[in-house]
Amino acid sequence: MGRWRSRADAYASARKGFLCFKCGAPGPIDPDGTAWIPDCGCGDPADAEVYVFFDSLIERERAAELVRMQRLGQIAGLKAHPRFALVVNGQHVGTYEADFVYTERGQAVAQEVKPAMRGGWERRDPLAALKIRVFRALYPNQRLDILER
Repeated sequence: MGRWRSRADAYASARKGFLCFKCGAPGPIDPDGTAWIPDCGCGDPADAEVYVFFDSLIERERAAELVRMQRLGQIAGLKAHPRFALVVNGQHVGTYEADFVYTERGQAVAQEVKPAMRGGWERRDPLAALKIRVFRALYPNQRLDILER
């Protein structure tokens, strides 16, 4: 898996961070990688709807863009980390967690942010690729955008 021994190692070493979903302020990150909640005063620091944690900085940067778009009225109903049940023939086979959902021009949009990788992210993360394929089969009317950055 590149410079990591496993997906867990890669996940553990990723730069993570918080973002205020009201004003778009990012939380500071210490040199050791510790992420802190923004000091913007928009809400209770324990409120997970206001201060949202992201597993990567590219995800947090996209969230900041979407918060700005919502404040400008270009999108509505922005939520982070929504979960979709994957049920096949009455059996719950898993859960797909998108990075974001929002409404754009009356259409519901689910969005996934993936790092641009040589060989494609699908080869590097086959579980995510499988969940996305199952999601698309089960939710054919739900728009799903995948942004590679």
